[in-house]
Amino acid sequence: MVVCRKGSENTEGIKFTMLDSKNELFECKVPSADFPAIGEDWKEFVHSPEESKTVKGLEFVYKIRVTGCEDKISDKDTLANFLTDTDSISYSEEVIEGASQTDNALVQCWRHKKLASKAVLWVLGRNDCFMHADVAKTLFTDKGYDLYVLNYSSVGLCRKRGWLVSRCTIYDSIIHSDYVYHFCPPVLLCCTSRLTSFNYRIHLHPPITG
Repeated sequence: MVVCRKGSENTEGIKFTMLDSKNELFECKVPSADFPAIGEDWKEFVHSPEESKTVKGLEFVYKIRVTGCEDKISDKDTLANFLTDTDSISYSEEVIEGASQTDNALVQCWRHKKLASKAVLWVLGRNDCFMHADVAKTLFTDKGYDLYVLNYSSVGLCRKRGWLVSRCTIYDSIIHSDYVYHFCPPVLLCCTSRLTSFNYRIHLHPPITG
């Protein structure tokens, strides 16, 4: 899925480039004038890279649909209602303490009140937040899974808790090994799935090398 900024003045068209490692196999462009009108059904495009020296006898088939960004898959009320206890599920937010508040992470937990035999660890993107309540409910909690969503430090609910001092914090720490230690507590929760208390302090170590 390709999502563009709202408004035709912001989009001249779409360019697709297929690469094999760093080598370009072929490229195709679709000018916005060829897009279907807002609200129309999907429009199919077929691209044959005849000029490619690498790819022969290949067709690239894709579809484009344009919306007015008015249709929402999920709204704030749906999300808020999912972040609560129900008759069958207990919801909680467990803190993974870091060396400072900025390093804190948080795990959102949906546990079935009747012991579950399976669990899912949902790992957010580095600059993301949990928002897909409809997906989580349909694919996981309704299917009997306990669900744990890991909010890295400075991401998602960590911001709502006031732990993000500066937005630059997100980009200042680019040592990926630091975030390995965020995985230990939620994985432990998934394995036991029935901890009555949660008190886990992470320690950020030097980068893993080798």
